[in-house]
Amino acid sequence: MRIKTTVFAVGLLVCALSASAYDYPVSGSSTENYQPVFEKISKGECDNMAAELNELAAKEGVSQEFYLGLCYFENNQQEKGYAAVDRMLAAEEFDEALYLLNREEAKGVNTTELSKYKGFAHYGTGNLSAALEYFLKFKSAGGTDADVHFRTVDIYINTGDLEKAQTELEQGRWKDDRYAYRKGIIELNKGHVQTSLRNFRSVKSAPHTEAYANSNYMIAEICAAQKRFACSEKGYDAMTSTSPNFARQKKEELKNQKKLFGAVIAIGEQYDSNVTSIDEDKVENFSEEESFRTYIFADLKLNFYDVLYDRIETGLLNYKSWNHSVSEYNAQSHKLYAGFIKKYDDFELTLPYISYALTYMDGEKYSDTFTLEAKGAYLMDSWRFYMPLSLTIRSYDTDTPDDYNRDGNGYKGGLGVSKALNKAHMVTLEGNFGAEDTDGKYREVTTSELKLAYTGQIVRDVTLQLDYNTIYYDYKNGGREDRYHSAGATVLYKFLDRHYLNLGYRFNVNDSNDDYNDYKKHVFDLGVSYFY
Repeated sequence: MRIKTTVFAVGLLVCALSASAYDYPVSGSSTENYQPVFEKISKGECDNMAAELNELAAKEGVSQEFYLGLCYFENNQQEKGYAAVDRMLAAEEFDEALYLLNREEAKGVNTTELSKYKGFAHYGTGNLSAALEYFLKFKSAGGTDADVHFRTVDIYINTGDLEKAQTELEQGRWKDDRYAYRKGIIELNKGHVQTSLRNFRSVKSAPHTEAYANSNYMIAEICAAQKRFACSEKGYDAMTSTSPNFARQKKEELKNQKKLFGAVIAIGEQYDSNVTSIDEDKVENFSEEESFRTYIFADLKLNFYDVLYDRIETGLLNYKSWNHSVSEYNAQSHKLYAGFIKKYDDFELTLPYISYALTYMDGEKYSDTFTLEAKGAYLMDSWRFYMPLSLTIRSYDTDTPDDYNRDGNGYKGGLGVSKALNKAHMVTLEGNFGAEDTDGKYREVTTSELKLAYTGQIVRDVTLQLDYNTIYYDYKNGGREDRYHSAGATVLYKFLDRHYLNLGYRFNVNDSNDDYNDYKKHVFDLGVSYFY
């Protein structure tokens, strides 16, 4: 039954046709059906009205507990009245419970039990401010109750006051699974995914089944966001005993998240102040050449899930540019790739990542490249430590003297760390050491590299990316040394769902002891991207 507040406000349905003069609420038009129950209430025969309540429920479909609780309260049997209210709350009859409790409060009753149950009733209707008011009143009167304690924590969480939620949670003496679940929720709201997962996973299936089901729901949602769909399905499966229909619905929704096809498509215009990459101030009879180029980029992906790995990402990446002033710098590249990704709560592994790329300049084949990569990452709440490794095998289709032949292998390995700031910003620092073992003795080189990057949401729909990269090249023969620097900034504006406008600038400079390899350039980029 759901006796509405508007019905309660009307009060008695008393008219000439009514056979009852009792001051009890009626829901429905057949007031004579209530008469036997009202007579029992007026006589105080609360424990001897089961037959009348059953008959009333059959005729009017009303809550038996409501009129049983009314009887107890009317006849000063408060303990039994609150027990009836407790059963009504369990049956989610929140409005009816509030009516009985308000009726008692209007009589001047001011007990801890009334405050507790009014708090639960208000919580059930979604009136969190009123619920908090009565829970705090209950506590200030010396009441102690685990459910009141944890519901108070829930209210602070739901209203976004994580500091008060944390304080309230730690002040309670109940450090059981209910505590662990809410600790996980608080940590997740702070952006501490790993700590939240550890808390959720510590919750046992009994005796606190609600905390267990909720914890598994949160685990499933986190795993789904990380595209760990087997982990997500396992979390929903653990909810089946308590919420079978909901678990089944969520598992169906997972199928829509397993996107088989994905794509990133971009088109734009770039201006390059020195496409020849030569410093005209240091090389006589040589002029820097500026250029405009139009480019198109398309990354077409196929994803496969839960086949030994959490995700196998395959695709074909295509790039083509048209240089409007220097045709020999028209470029295009096609790359086939496959990445095998396995994720855990605290660790992420990409092993292997394989790619093969063909590059063309002015319509002629320039190079082909085979790359084998691996990457492992250890995850903490706001820190991420990772190790990238790669092997690259290159072959160039260019006429080059043997001593300058660049065909051969490249090796690179390093360490990186990233730090999340306020959930909307990320700073990354990475260092790498590498070597190129080539056929030409003057092209053998070792490298040391340092990268610094920042990504952050500045305002809604606007993301800023900053990066700085420096590489030191030490050629083993010929005495050549280069110091390369690159700094860039890109602003991404989401103007439609999945559509982005990007505006970028990059400054590159190479400082070499060989004048033919000295250069500096400015590159401006304006484009539009679509993510599917």
